[in-house]
Amino acid sequence: MGDETMNEEEAQILEKALIELPIFQDCPRQLIHQIAQKASCRRYEALEEVVFSDQVPMLVVLSGTLRVCIGCAPDSDVGPGGVMNVSGMLGLHELAEPFKPKAGKSTNENSEDLEEPMSVDVKTMQGPLKDEVVNIYNLCPISCGVGTKQTNLSGWLRMDIKPADDQSVKVAMLTLDVIEPIMHKGEALKPFHSNLSVLTDHFICILRHGIFPGVPPEVIWLIACGCQRKHYYPRDTLVEEDDLGEAADWLIAINSGKADVEKLAYNGEEAVPQIIGTLTEGAVLGDVCFLHGMVPRGATVRAQTEVDAIAIPPSVILDALALYPGITGSFMGRLREIVMQLQGSLPRPAQALKGMQIFASCDLPFLRAVASVSERKVFFAGDACREEGVMDDTLRVIEFGRCRVERRQGGAVKHCGWCDVGTVLGERRFFNMQSNWPDASFRIATPLALLLFIPRQSFNGVLENYPSEQQRFRLVKETNKTDGGNARREHDAASLSILQGCGPGFLQAIAGCIRTVTYKIGHTITVQGAVDSGSMYIIKGGSAEIYVNHRFVKEVHSGESFGELAILGFVKRRSAVVRAKEICIVLEMPRAAFIAALEDHPEEQEHFQKIGRQHGVVVASTQWPLFEGASQKLLSLINLYARKHITAKGHWSTFNGEQLPEQAAILVLRGEMRVVTPDKGELVFTEGTCFNEQLLFGLPPLEGRLQPQGNCEVQIMTADIFDRVVLECPTERDFIMQRIVNEIARKAEQSMGFGRGDPGGALVLSTVIQVAADDFADQLRKRIDARIYEPGAVITAPRFVLVEGEAENEGDGLCHGKALPLKVGSVFGESVLLGVARTYPNRTRASTRCIALALTQDVFQQVLEEFPSHVELYNHMAMGSSQTEVGASELNVQLGKSRAFSNVSKDFLMVVCERADEVYFGPGDDIFRRGEVCKLGESLMYILLQGAAIVEGEYGDELGRLNPGDVVGEGGALGIAPIRGATVRAWRDSLVRAVRLHGSSVQRAVTAFPDEYQSLQQIFQKRASANKEVERVRQKWLQEQVIPALNTCRIFQGFPEPIIRKIAEHLLQATYTCVSDAVSDGIIWHPLTCCFQSSGAVQQYHKRVKSSSIRHGPAEILDLLSISISMPVYDLCPFCTRARMIFGLKKIPHRLIFMSYDDVETPSALIGKKLAPILHLHGQDPFPESLDIIKRVDEDARWGPPLLQKASGREDLKLFEKNHWPLMRLLIHTRFVHAYMPDLTFQSAREYFVAQHPVQGPNGEERPHQDEWRSWDQAKRFSWYQQNLQRSDKELIPKLNEDLKEAEDLIFQEDSVSPGGVGYDDVIFFCRVRYLPLILGLKPGPKLEVSLALFVPHGGQVVCTAGNGADSMIIFLKGEADVYTKSGDLIGRLSDGAVIGEIAVLGLFPWRTATIRATSNSDAVLITANLISRILQGDDASAARQRFDQLCSERRSQVEAGMPLCILPFNVSVKDVVARAVALHAIRYSFNTGDVFVPKVQAQGPHYWVMVSGSMNLMMGSRHIMLFSSGSILPEHIAFEYGASIHAATVCEVPTVGTRKTMEDMVKPQNTKRKRKGSCRSMVF
Repeated sequence: MGDETMNEEEAQILEKALIELPIFQDCPRQLIHQIAQKASCRRYEALEEVVFSDQVPMLVVLSGTLRVCIGCAPDSDVGPGGVMNVSGMLGLHELAEPFKPKAGKSTNENSEDLEEPMSVDVKTMQGPLKDEVVNIYNLCPISCGVGTKQTNLSGWLRMDIKPADDQSVKVAMLTLDVIEPIMHKGEALKPFHSNLSVLTDHFICILRHGIFPGVPPEVIWLIACGCQRKHYYPRDTLVEEDDLGEAADWLIAINSGKADVEKLAYNGEEAVPQIIGTLTEGAVLGDVCFLHGMVPRGATVRAQTEVDAIAIPPSVILDALALYPGITGSFMGRLREIVMQLQGSLPRPAQALKGMQIFASCDLPFLRAVASVSERKVFFAGDACREEGVMDDTLRVIEFGRCRVERRQGGAVKHCGWCDVGTVLGERRFFNMQSNWPDASFRIATPLALLLFIPRQSFNGVLENYPSEQQRFRLVKETNKTDGGNARREHDAASLSILQGCGPGFLQAIAGCIRTVTYKIGHTITVQGAVDSGSMYIIKGGSAEIYVNHRFVKEVHSGESFGELAILGFVKRRSAVVRAKEICIVLEMPRAAFIAALEDHPEEQEHFQKIGRQHGVVVASTQWPLFEGASQKLLSLINLYARKHITAKGHWSTFNGEQLPEQAAILVLRGEMRVVTPDKGELVFTEGTCFNEQLLFGLPPLEGRLQPQGNCEVQIMTADIFDRVVLECPTERDFIMQRIVNEIARKAEQSMGFGRGDPGGALVLSTVIQVAADDFADQLRKRIDARIYEPGAVITAPRFVLVEGEAENEGDGLCHGKALPLKVGSVFGESVLLGVARTYPNRTRASTRCIALALTQDVFQQVLEEFPSHVELYNHMAMGSSQTEVGASELNVQLGKSRAFSNVSKDFLMVVCERADEVYFGPGDDIFRRGEVCKLGESLMYILLQGAAIVEGEYGDELGRLNPGDVVGEGGALGIAPIRGATVRAWRDSLVRAVRLHGSSVQRAVTAFPDEYQSLQQIFQKRASANKEVERVRQKWLQEQVIPALNTCRIFQGFPEPIIRKIAEHLLQATYTCVSDAVSDGIIWHPLTCCFQSSGAVQQYHKRVKSSSIRHGPAEILDLLSISISMPVYDLCPFCTRARMIFGLKKIPHRLIFMSYDDVETPSALIGKKLAPILHLHGQDPFPESLDIIKRVDEDARWGPPLLQKASGREDLKLFEKNHWPLMRLLIHTRFVHAYMPDLTFQSAREYFVAQHPVQGPNGEERPHQDEWRSWDQAKRFSWYQQNLQRSDKELIPKLNEDLKEAEDLIFQEDSVSPGGVGYDDVIFFCRVRYLPLILGLKPGPKLEVSLALFVPHGGQVVCTAGNGADSMIIFLKGEADVYTKSGDLIGRLSDGAVIGEIAVLGLFPWRTATIRATSNSDAVLITANLISRILQGDDASAARQRFDQLCSERRSQVEAGMPLCILPFNVSVKDVVARAVALHAIRYSFNTGDVFVPKVQAQGPHYWVMVSGSMNLMMGSRHIMLFSSGSILPEHIAFEYGASIHAATVCEVPTVGTRKTMEDMVKPQNTKRKRKGSCRSMVF
């Protein structure tokens, strides 16, 4: 008992024990040696009790054995090298004290910071997932009800420690006082304390979560030393549903964070993960009671937030149970409950005996007799089911749980192995043979085990009654052969109906892989709609329920099976939910084993195909995507030679560990495969996809690591197998090789970001294809082949898109200098495809191995024939373009026509144009952007061949327009301009075709011709000087007109002068003309004049750039049709005029949608052909035909009684049209292309119109036939139009004036052509004469002139249209305009200084509230909301931004209050639409007492003031007229007419509608020294 010394052997034992302790991890070994040398020793005598506490040092057994007993469990021995009471040395008993159990109290009473760690939504509890909630309890039994669960334990489980066998025990003792100084001296204290901190944290976590309540701290410390800290990020998986084996036995306790419990469940269509609950801090995943019980996880747990957790490996728990089996006392109550459930679920004893090889061939009556004398016994951890040295002839079968095999050597217990479920113990001794485990003990290793016992004496008694069985067992003794302690499953396999008739070799191969799985109550064995591993199941014990579509179908019991069609591969998705009704023990037959056995026994394939035919299943060959379309013979050969395998989970090997070949093409039949490559990252291959197919073409396979996600089923085809297949099908070789190349190209497209299902794939990189419909692009992609080009090969036609590799543009073969590199995604030959060029001018050579998509003109035309709507689209693109080549010789002519290069030599231009290639830009695409750095030799320049482009400033403000023939970007390409000064963008009406001139060619020209370059620099310098003069004039215009106009604008009042100037710098002048000025030699065009609202092809293209979700179709126009009445029209169409007249005559509110005249797509999508007008009544299908529309609208009672008189059938009207319409048409049509027409806004629309409407020759030639007219080039057609326009004044207009005299006799009276009032005669007559006001010099008679005034709206260009979207405001600098309502009523007039659209830029209402039409030549500026927003974001604009935000807030509150109408005595609701509309436009002003206001003429017409608060006096000179108080209305224009002035009598608030010249200029303070007490508030409208 006193101090003793250690001998050398004991010192080694101590040092070795210390080294293995986790607290000394990473500590130098020499320091541990020093600690061992400092340890003291003592001896515990027999029967002396060892007590652990914080005052007792750590003990290490040096000799002898300590016997430990916890609770009532069996003893365990700790021999030499065993370490005890580490927790006492560290003082952890005191830390553990708060967690000591108290009888009748909650298990976590002292963990006050832990709330209920599990929650389930009420909807889940009551919805279709209610049956799945039990899986949360199966998953977390320790946590369920943790806040209410009580314990019978009082304090720690009793732990008795004494020397064993009445022998003394020598121990070494260590304290922290010995360890820490040595560690400190050796500078190892930090890792030591770090280890202590981590392990102590684990220790506290286990106690806090109540995982092992009542277990002494010494044992908790042992478990804590084996824990692992885990950190999960959102969406990380903590546990996976159906994890089995060791992965399912880990205990995971959540320290912080939240996690979702997801259960695979049927949603009516398929099985998808659905959230059934939430776990939070304190939740413990796992069930220690079922440790090593082959119980799968019941659900998936995925981190919702970041989650911190500790994880306890099952091996740590098994080791703790082996040393301290008494820890089962902490959950013994639940163990006993499980025993009761298991005993009813285990197979009957006779079935268990049938699974033993020695009984497999016995008759069933004999087995039942043996079963009657057998006994099923329950054991807990540490119990010995067979003791060493005890002569016992009983046969034992492990039915549940696990046993340790132990032997004693030199006083110590040695672990020799494991015995699992199905193991038969003692069978050799049972038959008087030499045992494989002589002198060994079998001790229960898991918390729970059930064994079947068969006493030998009872067995012999039964055997005597069955003489036939005696001979069988006599043979067993003679051959000295048993099954070696393993159960066999052949009889289970043979009992299945689908396997009956199969050979013994096949059955044996399958039986070796059958495993026993235990499912808890409520656990789903299969899920309807799930694609899983395809296993088949045989119930051995317990029962399960089958549900289809959430409805109970039946129960299945012991001996029944399910999943036959899944294992045979006839179905991929489960057809039903199978849920355990009680603890259910099943035999799982993996599909992997079935496939492997079938590969080894191909003679059985016919057997299963026959079963498939019996079930009505067509057993088809597996389809590789690259062999689609191949013959049945080839597919059958592939399935014959290419083997199928099911991989191990997460490993590229079979389920039995056989490594699978990587140098092969691989088809994924089931599951998901990931390949981690060094260059392409992680690639995912799902069911039905293949990879490494390039190996079959002779190309190298993917480099990377193959990672099956779960048990994947794959088919593997090596190059040898492929050659063998192709050799037997030689006629299909070329077809198959092309299919392989196409598949390789598809993979290349996926690497570019195009999914396999994306319409068109990489073809949409071509702008020509982008503008087409999805279906059109998809059909093209399906019909084209790919080509592979080796390095150095010339990439010949046809080729379209480069999807892999790098190539070079070598020009025409005569070019000098370095070739231009081409990267993945480069597009070639679009003009050849469209037929506007015969050949692609440049030679392209592969630098690396290249793959290109080859789209031929034949394929393009074939698909085009299937899409009639696209014929017009692409004809429209090519309209006016003969087959134009873009070689250097042709381009230098075009380039020489530009202003910049007009005086440059042809040799210089030839070099510049070397390697030039075509490029197309879609509507809205950037050609280049403002601010891009330019560099000689790198920057590009372009020549526009077709289409138009716009030039934009910094904030998207439009600076100009570029047309075909213009050169773009020459300053940057020549290195003269350091940066791009503006953004050049393709205009939105159609494609832009351009020639791209490369910087390297420009640099070679500059180097070779320095004099030419100097000349160019001089030209640009002159241009710069001219631009300076233009800028000077512009600055004067800004200073004298724009900035004063901005300063008078209410929205900018209070803005600092620098901000006002910054806004002004980005503004351009817009000019609007009246109709009489509409005809000129040029085209009147400005964005402000465009009232084009159609979706159609034009807007489809423009929207395509911004949204990949809308690729084609009338989506936008259908949005416009959502109001009650909408009508897409062409403004120039006389038939549309007819339909529009009935709405005007009956004053029916409606929306006109002006389609671009070249818009074929929209009317075709709506009614199937290009026709207008098209009436759409909300909720009904669109329908055409003008007279039908008129009749339907006129006779509809919703819009009053019929108005129109029936057609009279007058022959004189018909004769007038026949005789004079051709001349009117000629004069009108030649003016359409120059006048402002909303449907001819775009150049492409005008070109289309001219192509569709032939005119007579300028010298009187007869009007050509339509086909002949269209065959002419565009220039000739326009030339005829222009010449006819020029000869109008002298020849044609005088003749028409004479003809129109006849109209006077036709018109009955001014408002109707025929007697009886307006009718169909008027509709037909005036649709023709409506356009006559376009003709200058026209002199209609008095009746016709009055009629035109009545029926034809006059006015100038439309500034904006009511109902159109608005994101800008317009300030009139000079001129006048009329204001119309949406229904066409004239309501006011605007003059200089008027402002339109303030509410749009304030973000209050993004629509135009009125139509504005110029009545005189007017100048205006457009200010977009984007421009204001961008400028206000600047650091110098904080004050202006605050003022702007305040104005927005005030206006919103004004609208919410309905000011000013709601303060008037009209009983108007604040929700009244009119009140809110007036409030949108009303502007609030405040006055101080004594302020004087002098009324003036307003730019936006008469204004009305409403007194919101205060009072004002109306004065004429010094005479008081009247007093206006709150709620009064004051007409400002009347006060102005009489010369009155308004004086604020008190502080007032007045709101006004409309923008006026600065109210502050009109208000004259009378007493500037008066102290201001508030603001005088009024509103004017």
